[in-house]
Amino acid sequence: MRIGILARRSGCKVDTIRYFEKQGLLTEPPRTLSGHRKYCEHDVERVRLIARHLDAGTTLSAVRELMRRHSEGESP
Repeated sequence: MRIGILARRSGCKVDTIRYFEKQGLLTEPPRTLSGHRKYCEHDVERVRLIARHLDAGTTLSAVRELMRRHSEGESP
């Protein structure tokens, strides 16, 4: 799915998703031949999770660590 669809489905803005990528919270997805980002269903849940943690006041570095652990299959 494209970034606009990910934004709608996750409830976040496109700029927020790009920010998450720049901060290392969300890995940059593969791109189509035309350069569009290609996200998957897993990314919708990950963006929602990141946003919930940040909205709750969790620091950026703490969320980054949580996402690293989550990607490695560790339980928090």
